[in-house]
Amino acid sequence: MPVENSDRLEDYENLTAADYENLPPLVAKGQIREQVLAEVIDRWATQTSDLFEENGEFLRGFDSWQTHPATLKRVDLRDDNPGADPIDLGADLLKPLADRLAVRECDAQAAADTHADGDMPIQRTPKVAATLIACRIRQAEAQKVELPLTIVLRSCHVSGSLDFSEACFTGNADFSQNSFGGRVDFGGATFSKNVDFDHADCSRTAYFGNAAFRGSAKFEEAGFRAGGAFPFAEFSGFTDFSRTSFALSARAARDDFDLCAVFIGATFLADAVFTDATFDGVATFDCASFRKGVQFDAATFCSHADFGCSTVSGVAGFHRTTFATPISFPSADLRRANVASTGPLVERLSPEESRRRWATDFVCWQWVRKTGELTALTRVSYAALIGVPLLAGLWGPARQWIAQQNGAMRQTGEALARLIEKVPPADGLAQELRSAIDGLTTATLPETMPTGWLLAFLASFAVVLAQFVYQFFAPEVIREASEADLVDAANEINRQDGTISNERLRQAIDFLEQAAEKLPHLRSQWFVRRGNRTVWIPENVDQHFVDAMIDEPRPADAPADWQPTKRVKAPDQEVDAEDRKRIAIEEGQKARYAIASFEQRSAAWVSGGLYVLAGYLTVMIVLRQLAHVAEVSPAAWLAWPLYALTWGPLIAVLTLGILVAVGWGAWQVRNDG
Repeated sequence: MPVENSDRLEDYENLTAADYENLPPLVAKGQIREQVLAEVIDRWATQTSDLFEENGEFLRGFDSWQTHPATLKRVDLRDDNPGADPIDLGADLLKPLADRLAVRECDAQAAADTHADGDMPIQRTPKVAATLIACRIRQAEAQKVELPLTIVLRSCHVSGSLDFSEACFTGNADFSQNSFGGRVDFGGATFSKNVDFDHADCSRTAYFGNAAFRGSAKFEEAGFRAGGAFPFAEFSGFTDFSRTSFALSARAARDDFDLCAVFIGATFLADAVFTDATFDGVATFDCASFRKGVQFDAATFCSHADFGCSTVSGVAGFHRTTFATPISFPSADLRRANVASTGPLVERLSPEESRRRWATDFVCWQWVRKTGELTALTRVSYAALIGVPLLAGLWGPARQWIAQQNGAMRQTGEALARLIEKVPPADGLAQELRSAIDGLTTATLPETMPTGWLLAFLASFAVVLAQFVYQFFAPEVIREASEADLVDAANEINRQDGTISNERLRQAIDFLEQAAEKLPHLRSQWFVRRGNRTVWIPENVDQHFVDAMIDEPRPADAPADWQPTKRVKAPDQEVDAEDRKRIAIEEGQKARYAIASFEQRSAAWVSGGLYVLAGYLTVMIVLRQLAHVAEVSPAAWLAWPLYALTWGPLIAVLTLGILVAVGWGAWQVRNDG
């Protein structure tokens, strides 16, 4: 038990609920409530606090607090007279004190305005501290009040609610080592200087939504048994949540941390939500434990982010998270974590840069290869490229013979027409002869090559040019194998060797690092997608390429002194060591292929554009053939629209657009490679 009214602060640390049961009342029987409260307020208002230095920093140890006459030590903040209501710390003490200090400030300002010549000394409001040490408090409600004083509420037990919503603390505030049995509400509160909640124990929900912490905010080793909510809070100074425990959900969505944010050793037994949070300074989650997962979706880390030695047992969400520098997982335990993401896990580009990269990244060698490796297309193209010019060469003599035959038929028709004019009309014979002659003169052979042959030649020429660019400029790894071939080859080596060497793991991690550096909007160094989950890959071969182990299960009939003799693989481990190694090797090959796919992309744009042009010309040939079929079918009305599609103004616009796109792409990525 603590020593009553001891002069040592250490005697009032780590108090239990029983230590507050038999405290003397603030207002004893027979005393006048208003008079006692007035005396307390007067003592607080007239005494200058020596608990804090001039720069606002806490004097650790409270060297002079025990002699401070305004300190309330070890009392029950209640009225012991029959029928009296419990004293409200906010309504009965802090608000009247704030009003008195405000009046004094107004009087001092009026005196300053009246005696501006300096003949009369100006009395400024003293540095006031309302100090309660190891007291028992029923409730404290001081909403929307400005408190121009330092509040020290240390080692107290607050059984009811603590409501300082939208209050303004112009001085320091110390709420450390308190136990709060009711709801704690600082929603919308403003802390102009430092605030201390170290070792505070909150049994009910603690709410700090929209709170503004202008100075340092310390929550070291605080306990939030029913969860802590900090949505839209602003932390302008140093923020310390070291070894803080959240038994239920911890929500810091859309918070702003202007300086260093420390969560070293923090424990989150339920969901931890940092969605849309902004960390302008260093953010360290070293040795933090996330038992049910953590969400950093759309969060922004403007400086270094450290997750070293942290443990995530649930879902870790990094969807659209932005890191200014590479994040650090030097020895984080994400072996059982399901890192959820539906988009790029790491995106260090501005939105404008991301859109520009997307506009050019959809054409790469991996896409060009899928067309360039079509053997049938290549053979047909070469055949058409050779056959059409041969036919064109043979068409010259054939064209002369066709022209002679057409001329002879026209001359014969003209001679017959002159003879018919001399024949007298008889029973319509002359008219029948004229119709036969007209049919003869119109049944001539075409003297030009079919348009389809020209289109086939142009399409084949485009394919051959695309093939030339592909074979000459595409990286060797792209031309020799597909991505699946590289992965299969790596797995075959794994099967032959029976184990995966550290050298191969280092090589795979290097490929992942290079891909994340060159393609930050598409790939992450530490997270890879595997079906419906995302798996963490350590950045060093010596880190966590081992199984998650637990102690040997205790047998049902084990004696009382039984101790485990070995460690076994954790049953809920999602990815074991061998799977993680295999995944690292496979994803390393994919990263290698991705790096090669974006080399010499100006040539990839040219080759891809030529393939598209060849495909477009092929579509034109098909449409013309369909039009020919339609002409001799019952659906003859379809022939004209099909011809319009092949030779209409739309065709010219699309063809020009394809050529412009090829040139634009080559110009945009001329320096890529």
